Amino acid sequence: LEGHARGTLGLTVSMDGRRIVSGAKDGKVIIWDTDTKNIIRCLSHHTNWAICIQFSPDEKRLASTSSDGTLKIWDAETWDLVFDIDDHQGSVGTVAYSPNGTKFASGSADRTVRIWNATTGKQQTQPLIHDSTVYSVVWSLDGRCLISGCSDGQIYFWSAPTGAQLGSPLRAHLDCINLLAISPDGELIASASADNTARLW
Repeated sequence: LEGHARGTLGLTVSMDGRRIVSGAKDGKVIIWDTDTKNIIRCLSHHTNWAICIQFSPDEKRLASTSSDGTLKIWDAETWDLVFDIDDHQGSVGTVAYSPNGTKFASGSADRTVRIWNATTGKQQTQPLIHDSTVYSVVWSLDGRCLISGCSDGQIYFWSAPTGAQLGSPLRAHLDCINLLAISPDGELIASASADNTARLW
C-alpha cells in the first residue's frame, strides 16, 4: 500500500477486514480498501506525525493522535471531523476507547492522561498526572480501571470514573514502556519496553 510520503507509525484494521487505516510521519491518515488496495480517503488535518489510530468498538468513529498536540475524532462513514481536541500541551502518542465505547483516553508528552466523553468530546475528570511521558494506555475489561505506561518504565493504575490513582506506580521496566496490552480474560497485562524485554503481570 503506497500513499504516505514518510514512515508509517500507526495502523488499525476494521473488524470485518475490509478497511485498513494508517497514520504516518507526513501527518496523513489514510483509509484503504483491503480488496482493491485503493485509497478510500486521505485525511490531511494533522500538521505533524500521525502516531496512533484506533476505531471505536462499534467502528462508527475513528481516533487519531499526533505530535502536533491534537487528538482528532472522525466519523468512520463520512470521514467528517467530529472533535478536534487540543487540550494536551505536548505530543499525543496514544489513544484507547473504553470497552463499551462511551469514553476514550489519551496519553501525552505533557505527562498526563485525559479521559473524554465519547458523545460530547468533553473531559470526564481532571488530567491524570504522571512523572514522565505517557506512551500507552489500556482499559480494564469492565472499563472501570485505566492503565498507563510511561517513558520512565512505570505502569500506573487509575479509577476511570473518578480519576483517582489506585495504589503506587509499578516500577516495571528499566527504560521506556512503548506498549501495553491486556489479555482477553483481563487477568494479565503485557508490557513491552526499550529495555529489550516484554513482561507479563
